Amino acid sequence: MNLYKLHTNKEELIGYDKILNVPKFAMDYVHENAKSDNTEKYKQAMNTIANDSESAYNYAADTIYGRFPEGEDAIFEKADNAFYYVYTHFDERYRPAEDIISTSTEYALRYAVDVVEGEFIAGEDAISTNAGASYNYARYALYAPFLEGEDIIATSAKYSYKYANEVIKGRFEAGEDAIAKDAQWSYWYAKNVIKGRWEKGEGAMKTEKTDDEGTMKWWNLYLKAVLRK
Repeated sequence: MNLYKLHTNKEELIGYDKILNVPKFAMDYVHENAKSDNTEKYKQAMNTIANDSESAYNYAADTIYGRFPEGEDAIFEKADNAFYYVYTHFDERYRPAEDIISTSTEYALRYAVDVVEGEFIAGEDAISTNAGASYNYARYALYAPFLEGEDIIATSAKYSYKYANEVIKGRFEAGEDAIAKDAQWSYWYAKNVIKGRWEKGEGAMKTEKTDDEGTMKWWNLYLKAVLRK
C-alpha cells in the first residue's frame, strides 16, 4: 500500500521527496500522471523505472506495449526479462540481450528454439548442464546431435531414450546404463531403437514394481511386442 496517498499534505511528510526513487512508487506516479510528462517529478519517476529491470520490462510490456530503449540496459540485466522483451518486441535475435540470456539454462534454450530457431552457441554451456534442455536443444533447435550435452543426457533414462529415438535415430550407448535401470524406458528402447531383444534392460523390466495383482506391465509388453511370446 502507498501510505503517502492517504495523507492530505503528503509533500510535508519525511522522505516524500525521495519516494519517486522507489520503482513501485515511480510506476504508480507515471500511471497517475501520464499527461504530466514534462514535469521534473515525472522525469524523476521515468529515470527510476528505466534503471530497474523489472519496472523497465513491465513498463514496456504493460504500459507502452512496445520497445522502451531508455530501459533496455536495465532490462538486459536479467535473463527472463531480456528473453521476453526480445521475444515480444523483435522479429529476430537481438545480440545486446544475448550475454545475459546465455547464462540461463531455461532462457538460453527458449531463445534458441523460439527466437534464433537454430544454433545458439553462446548459450550452449548453460543448456548442457541439464538433460532435458540438452535433448530439447538438439531436437527442436539443432535438429541434430548436441555433442556437448550428451554427458548430461546420458544420466537420464527418459532423455537418453528420446535422444536416441528422436535425434540420433539409433543407439545411444552412453545412455544405455541409465536406460537399463528403468523398466519403462528399457521397453521403449528395445522396441523402437534396438527393434529387438535388449538383454541389458531385461533385469529392470523383470523386477519393476508391480501392481496389487502382481502384473509386470513393461515386462509383459516386452514379451508380447518385442520377443513375440
